Amino acid sequence: MTDRTYVTPDELDFTEDDSVRELGDDRYVVAVDGDGGRPEAAAEPGRRAVEERASTDDESSDSDRYYLELGARTDVAEDETVVAGDDIGAVFADALRWYARRVAPSERPQKVVNVLLSDTEFAVTDRVRDR
Repeated sequence: MTDRTYVTPDELDFTEDDSVRELGDDRYVVAVDGDGGRPEAAAEPGRRAVEERASTDDESSDSDRYYLELGARTDVAEDETVVAGDDIGAVFADALRWYARRVAPSERPQKVVNVLLSDTEFAVTDRVRDR
């Protein structure tokens, strides 16, 4: 047993810690729920995170009529989010806005979505009024 008061270089390297996820541009997210550090979490980090979140969020999302789990991978980073609510239009708009900000962060989300949809069967040429 030692009474050392210093930190070793290995203890300073947080990049291998399962509770730390890199966002890019020297930004990181650190999980504080106490579930980090499990060996099996390193095998499939993206899939494991979604499965764990789905099992814990199912209880809290019961009150929401609409619930989406989204993931995005770009040249810069991978990211995941959950969008939930009772207004289907707002949930869908939030999902599109989130995705647009991941694939083209320097552009307005409306412009990004328009470009993404322009060459698909979902191209929007006229606004359709609902109700």
